[in-house]
Amino acid sequence: MKEANRNNLAGLVLGILVSVVIVWFLFRDLDWTSLSSYFESIRYQFIPIVLLFCFASYWLRALRWRLLLPSQKGSAGLGNLYHATSLGLFASWILPLRAGEFIRPWALSKNEQVSFSSAFASIVVERVFDVLALLIVLGICLPQIENIPPVVAAGSYILGGLASAIAIVVVVAYLSGEWMLRTLDRVLALFFSEDSKLRENIVGIAEEFTTGLRSIRSFTEVFKVIFHTIGLWIAFIGMYWSVLWCFGEGGSAFLAALLTVMVGLAIAAPSGPGFVGTFQFGCVLALTTLSGYPKEFSIAYSVLSHALQAGLGVILGLISLKSLNLSFSSLTGSIGQSQNAVSIN
Repeated sequence: MKEANRNNLAGLVLGILVSVVIVWFLFRDLDWTSLSSYFESIRYQFIPIVLLFCFASYWLRALRWRLLLPSQKGSAGLGNLYHATSLGLFASWILPLRAGEFIRPWALSKNEQVSFSSAFASIVVERVFDVLALLIVLGICLPQIENIPPVVAAGSYILGGLASAIAIVVVVAYLSGEWMLRTLDRVLALFFSEDSKLRENIVGIAEEFTTGLRSIRSFTEVFKVIFHTIGLWIAFIGMYWSVLWCFGEGGSAFLAALLTVMVGLAIAAPSGPGFVGTFQFGCVLALTTLSGYPKEFSIAYSVLSHALQAGLGVILGLISLKSLNLSFSSLTGSIGQSQNAVSIN
């Protein structure tokens, strides 16, 4: 427990340092007059559209999650799935170390006949589908960009290879999960001792993944999960596109998709609570580095988009907290218990 607390503290400190450095780097040489003019030009009539797409993404997450639950195929209450999803996203906005990934399954297990480990396994599979979707969208967007920086082009090839590797792993795990786990353990044995904590955690995550993947029992169910994943990413893209409308920039679906991908990649990096800094970096990378917009526009865009998503996430999370008769202290107290449950499983 003490070791886990030290690791969490180290992760929190690293994340905050990353956020501080990125914010300093992005804001140090801004034209504040130009930045202010972009905020003054916001068309507030488009904000409800942004919030509608964001709210739709919550329900689409819940709908897809119901398909992925190993022991509750299609029978978990959609309301409880939505509230658990809302609480998870709420925690990710206000708490460090991606606490929402643990709170989501914990909240669901409190209100449905589903174990924490089963719910967590389904989230691991969900993340794999999202990573594949992100990489596919990135592969569609990059050819639309002129004069791609060499580093970005090289990175796209690497990510394309990663997407192919992930797809192969998914197929192998689906067809022969036990063989894959035995092979992984043998490979790890070449580098780690039998009592290595890292080796244990890697194998544990792989076991959760194969457990969750086994819940998908037919190609029809695979198609349904893919269909909901496509719907979810359309909601994401619509949300980022609508923020462009707020600034009078129609842009294009490809630009909105590029924003979705770059922000998704950026917030995967360590950061302080609420993805401060990394969210802004993703927007600047998509809008300024790859699309030629002024940096001040990119920062204004990032601040508005970030504020709308975080604000709605906090409001919906507080509503879900009350709907499930939970307290904020129970929410924070569940994090350590959930992390221990994952390490034990």
